[in-house]
Amino acid sequence: MAEAKSANTFNSQRHNCLTVVSWNAGGIKPKYNHFKYFAQEWKPDVIAIQETHLNPGDKLKLVNYTTYRTDSLTHRGGGTALLIRNSIDHYPNPIASDSFENPTIAIILPNSQQITVSSIYRPPRGFISKDELSRIFSSNNNCIAVGDFNAKRRAWSLGRRNQNGNIINDYICNNNLILLAPPEFTHFPHNSNNRSTLDFVVLKNFSSGDATSLNELCSDHNPVSFEIDINASIPAITKTLKTTNWMKF
Repeated sequence: MAEAKSANTFNSQRHNCLTVVSWNAGGIKPKYNHFKYFAQEWKPDVIAIQETHLNPGDKLKLVNYTTYRTDSLTHRGGGTALLIRNSIDHYPNPIASDSFENPTIAIILPNSQQITVSSIYRPPRGFISKDELSRIFSSNNNCIAVGDFNAKRRAWSLGRRNQNGNIINDYICNNNLILLAPPEFTHFPHNSNNRSTLDFVVLKNFSSGDATSLNELCSDHNPVSFEIDINASIPAITKTLKTTNWMKF
């Protein structure tokens, strides 16, 4: 795991790539300032956050980004968010789910093609539903589902596999999808040395990309950067701010 940033940052993006950062914050309120500076420096196109631990009255805003979020209303913990640069044409595209927290947007590319992007959080207890995976990946011809799936399998995470890892692996193989994960660990439990890779992206109709676990921010999960080849140019950054309460949709 790199101790310092390389020259290949989001400030020098590869042509025709969508840059996405995914991070399980483990409670973002006490880490907000650090997160804000991180986003200002790296400037990803999309930021997916899991375990925000936010209440509906809490704010989550970044200059130049629009925020979509789902807050956990029934228990402590949980909560997910998606932040997307204002210069990128998009709209909210909620997908019903009983086991995932999954705010979803649809990006409209300059060539009029669309991409759905979902920020996924699957709590560690219980099993992933294949029906709910199908809802996500049938929402569009081009899909990006990124986040903390709490799914382990040796194909992408060293150590012991779990049932959710088997479910994800079978679904990917049976539906011609691609799982993109960093070679580095993403999860570093505070009370053990049982490191693993829980944070990854599943792609539909995208054939290439890069993933890196970044030694940044303060959580038991590293943020993970993904550069996904979408074969389209992304508009430049503008300077406006919007916030959307996902509960309205």
